[in-house]
Amino acid sequence: MNEKQLLTKGTLPNVFVNTLMGFAAGMLGTMVMGLILLLTWSIVGEVLAPTNQQVTNELGEVLTHKQNTHPLFLSVIIWAVFMATLAANVLQTVLFCNMDERYNNKATTLTQVAVGNVLMLLVMIPIYLVVSSKYGAAGVGVAALIHSTLTVMFSALAMELLSLKRYTLVSVYGIIFGLAFFFLSLNVFSTEKPTLMALSALPLLLGMMTFGRGIFQLVYFWFAETYANDFLDIEKRFGADYGQAEEPEAPDDFSQEFGDI
Repeated sequence: MNEKQLLTKGTLPNVFVNTLMGFAAGMLGTMVMGLILLLTWSIVGEVLAPTNQQVTNELGEVLTHKQNTHPLFLSVIIWAVFMATLAANVLQTVLFCNMDERYNNKATTLTQVAVGNVLMLLVMIPIYLVVSSKYGAAGVGVAALIHSTLTVMFSALAMELLSLKRYTLVSVYGIIFGLAFFFLSLNVFSTEKPTLMALSALPLLLGMMTFGRGIFQLVYFWFAETYANDFLDIEKRFGADYGQAEEPEAPDDFSQEFGDI
């Protein structure tokens, strides 16, 4: 079965099932985060709680209030977010690789997802440090949201790029739509309690990302079949490129010197 046949097998019930799997993976991540924070606070107590500090100008006028964060508080948050996103992304990858036949390289995909999540952590650590010093606890919360979003987007892209060739653009558009659905859902389910928002963000993120990919895929292939215009096929050529054949790959130096082994 070719790639297009695999993708066009999707139905609306499949989209909702995949969305539920995304929510379930996000719930696992939330439980991991909650467990880490609960254990840490039960051991350390109020030492890690952010403290209010007034920021004043040269005349002594109060400009704003900033919540200073304890260095250990920042370390705990970074570790909790990393473990939560890693657990959620790995579980979603396992579920999708076992449930969908197009994801047929589970070991490679899991390896890339795990390594990518570690690299995202290394990239985000300096950002956490900067926003914590400038904006306090509120800045750390925004950095955690960015961290979670980047890791979920990377994991979704890794799954799609390792399983698709001709229709990678369909997945890229679907991930963008999923991200838009996520931010819309944040506005719909917004609440005055930041703790509740923090615990619901990861399930919403994975669920909406999966929903966006599935819905865009359904709509696109319906459009392509109805109007006979498969414009997101990467082999499709437009404008001055139309009718041009792809150039064959030039052999590398190793092949030229030693030939096929």
